[in-house]
Amino acid sequence: MNNSLISGYINPSSENDLPIKIEFSTEFDEWNKNLSSNNQNLCDSLCKHLNIPSKHFKILKIERGSTIVTGIFQSFCDESVIRQLKENSNIDSLKDVRLILSGEFDLDTGAAIMNPRWNRIYSIKSNTTSETYWSGSLNRGGKPYFCPKGWKRYSIKIPDKTQEEFDREYGQWHVAYHGTKSINAKNILLTGLLASTSGVYNKERACVYLSPSIEYCAHPLYAEPWSKVENDRKTYIQMIFQCRVKPSAIEIHGETVLKSKSIRIDKNFRNEVIEWVIPVTDSQDKCINNIIVCYGIMLRKCNFDPDQLPQSQWWKYSHDGLKQCLENYKHE
Repeated sequence: MNNSLISGYINPSSENDLPIKIEFSTEFDEWNKNLSSNNQNLCDSLCKHLNIPSKHFKILKIERGSTIVTGIFQSFCDESVIRQLKENSNIDSLKDVRLILSGEFDLDTGAAIMNPRWNRIYSIKSNTTSETYWSGSLNRGGKPYFCPKGWKRYSIKIPDKTQEEFDREYGQWHVAYHGTKSINAKNILLTGLLASTSGVYNKERACVYLSPSIEYCAHPLYAEPWSKVENDRKTYIQMIFQCRVKPSAIEIHGETVLKSKSIRIDKNFRNEVIEWVIPVTDSQDKCINNIIVCYGIMLRKCNFDPDQLPQSQWWKYSHDGLKQCLENYKHE
């Protein structure tokens, strides 16, 4: 089984609860036919795998999409549980698991944040039927949208919006990306992107930095890789948020990370137009959900250092001030 684990903030104290959300491929109606036995089997299997008493795991709710189980480990979050959840996403005793969210993401909001219907795996090749691939660009509000090859997309549910309403409201907005560390995922999921007062183009104003290029956002300055051990092999993971952004809010600028300006970052975009700055007009309102909508989490997993990927070779030409961020994740 090939599970995917997204880990939010996990408090290492054994006295704290550990929230978890598990998405199964089993249809909700099928799960509901034997609700009590399925719930009990899940508790028993999960606790057996993690070697903890079953009384310490509680199912809070079951939702559609296909079947999403929200639960919590109650006051039993010791180091061994954390280690297995963070380093071993292959829980063989559980069947049909698509996705596991562990730690603090959205479990206190009372609503499902993930929308599995629109999850995607983007292939690096065209000769596959089980994954998504296209050549060239698609039109998104007059800007090109290229296939994010080699990335997995986990769809974020937009509250109170049907797919038709989303398309109507945001269909003409541009697709953009925002690289981040995994530790920031919870806050972004709950509140949206927050403006920053630092950055080359801020001019003493609060801004959000985006890019139409997922490869630009994958630079460790933005999407710092983290690692875990899977099947005795070290795996590197990067996280980027996929967004829709209102066209009139965008200021287009050039890249700010290269020492050698002759290097092309992404063949699909000129360096001069690869950084998008979205200023906040009201200095008191740093949260700008009215012009930026986060609607996907993009993950890239490699069983080797991502700086070895062909599309990452431009990292080595970063300016000297970024040398440390290129090394930090290697020494975890």
